[in-house]
This record gives sequence, C-alpha cells and structure tokens, in this order.
Amino acid sequence: MKIRISRDSVVPKRKRERSTEPKKVRLKLVFRESDEDSDTTLDILPPPDPEGLESRDRKSKQVASFLRKHFHYYKPFVCVAVLEQSENLADFIQRANYYGPYVYVLHNNLVIPKLTIACCDDIQNAISNAIEKHQIGPCTEKFTDLVKARTVKMKRDALRKAVIRTDKDAYAEARMPGKLTRAYVKQAYGPDGKPVKWPSAPKKRLRSSR
Repeated sequence: MKIRISRDSVVPKRKRERSTEPKKVRLKLVFRESDEDSDTTLDILPPPDPEGLESRDRKSKQVASFLRKHFHYYKPFVCVAVLEQSENLADFIQRANYYGPYVYVLHNNLVIPKLTIACCDDIQNAISNAIEKHQIGPCTEKFTDLVKARTVKMKRDALRKAVIRTDKDAYAEARMPGKLTRAYVKQAYGPDGKPVKWPSAPKKRLRSSR
C-alpha cells in the first residue's frame, strides 16, 4: 500500500538566520572528532569517552607553519566549532561531513577562558585556501588572537563577532591547547542531533582495610 503525501502538508525547512548584533549572539561550543583519527563510524555506538581526545590537522605542517608565524601554535590542541545557541546539531553534522558522527557540546564557562585563537572559518581550510591562492594577508584578517584578550568577556565578544562574520554554509572555529576532558563536556549528541551517552569510566575498586 502506497501512502501519498500532499505537498501542502510538508513544512518547509526554516533557513538559519544569524544575528548581526554581537550582544544578541548566544554561543554554543562544539567538539567533533575526525574520522581519520579514530575508529568511530556511523555504525558504532556509543561515542568514545571524551577524556583525552584531541584534534589533528590533515595538513599539519602547513597549518603549524602559518599559525607559528602569525599567531600561536600549540600541540596537542582541541578544535572547537563556535556556533549560535540556536544552531541545529544535525544540520551542523551534515555540513561538516568530513568529521566523525558525534559531537560534544562543551561548557562555555570552562572552555572560553582557555581558547587562544578564533577564526570566522574552518581554520585548516582558511589557511590551506589562502596558501594556494597566495592570499595570506586577507587570511590573517579572519583570525582573532584571543591570547591578547585581557578578560573572558573580551574573548566571548570576539567569538560572537567571528560567528557573525562566517559565510552562510561555514562556521567559526577556535582552538584550545591540551586535550579534552570529561569535565569540559556538557552533553554528547549522535548524528541525528539527539543526546547519547559514552561508556562510563571503569570504577576503581576500593581496598578494604583490615
């Protein structure tokens, strides 16, 4: 039996609208693990424990050279996608489809103070495209040196401005030195944008006193 769906019954998908005023932008920080750096695939559940996860650049020498020359480069590091609070996570996963299927929404108050650089584009893509097109100068203008920000509020405002400057199908990105910890993670989400849980860390057995 075939079911016919009237076109009139289909609700059109709302286009993502971004605020143009920094004060109105509410931030959502998201970490995604790259497919090429993990065994995580769409067929594997649950997502990996975030403790100790880190990011890697596919063109690591190119990115490291650019960041060392113009800003800062730390290794290990964590890439953090900077989104508006209203951003649909399932849509974000589809747009950034070269990453793994899971995302980790982070605690803003814990992560923002540790961020050292922000960009109104994917950092690796921005650098790679600039080098190929010999447009290093315009590329550096996409970045904000968060180390120079004297307060957390200044960092937060810089991140908001980066979000506003992103192109329609792009997203802003920031970096944090070190590795991810469970304490930074508010919630993990699957490819459908729904909350998922990672395996609990094994509990240590307490020795009984005699």
